[in-house]
Amino acid sequence: MLPGYRPPSTQWYNDTVLVLLLCVLVLPLGLYGLWKSSALLPPFKAIVVGCLGYLVYYLTVCGPM
Repeated sequence: MLPGYRPPSTQWYNDTVLVLLLCVLVLPLGLYGLWKSSALLPPFKAIVVGCLGYLVYYLTVCGPM
């Protein structure tokens, strides 16, 4: 076994809470973790990305008036 190797189940992007937190705090890293994760189902991934996309759209187009 290689030094520093971690089985796929212990990778950071398979931690659901961490990935969702990163989606809120650090969007690019959170989205990478979201799509890389095997712990989340594809429909859930699509819903999260859709909600984040709508939030970004709303904040840029309808931002503070």
